[in-house]
Amino acid sequence: MPHKVWIVMGQGACADLAYVSFCTGTLYTCSAITMINNQIGRGGLYHYPAGALTDPEDSQFTETENVLKQMLGYIRPTAIDIVTAADVAGAMGMAYSISGTSQRDKHAMQNWFSQWGFVSALSGTSTWAGICAEGTCTTDRDEDWPNGNLHDWQERSAGIYPVGGTNVTLLGKKGEKGTVPPTG
Repeated sequence: MPHKVWIVMGQGACADLAYVSFCTGTLYTCSAITMINNQIGRGGLYHYPAGALTDPEDSQFTETENVLKQMLGYIRPTAIDIVTAADVAGAMGMAYSISGTSQRDKHAMQNWFSQWGFVSALSGTSTWAGICAEGTCTTDRDEDWPNGNLHDWQERSAGIYPVGGTNVTLLGKKGEKGTVPPTG
């Protein structure tokens, strides 16, 4: 049965995609970056915090860059997709609107990958995103994915963890409790 790993803002995860899928949510101004290498079956997901690559003087820039470089080195992606946050008006009972991912962030992400020789594609907007075990980027909510064992890693520290026959590398800061992964 496939395993699904739930990550949150500032976390990245990568592994052999024959054994695990990655998912994240609450993309209101953040973005999800998926990387895949179909030749060797590796892939990963990074929950990009809004503004993380827009100011090189900000510590968040360095943290984000370090995680992305580690993921690039491990995965050696043949495809990079960026799912940006959709404009949301009054969603989930909110009395206010959220503007989605800024043009500045979209530009910053694509420029960052370009400087390292990678082409990234803006592949849609959503408030949820993931990379499935088949190596496809998805914006479907996690409940719609094939059944599997859900691992909520939002409070885990960076490290290497065994999951379903492979090791998953978790990068970035430990998340904060509060973002509840969907059941499924």
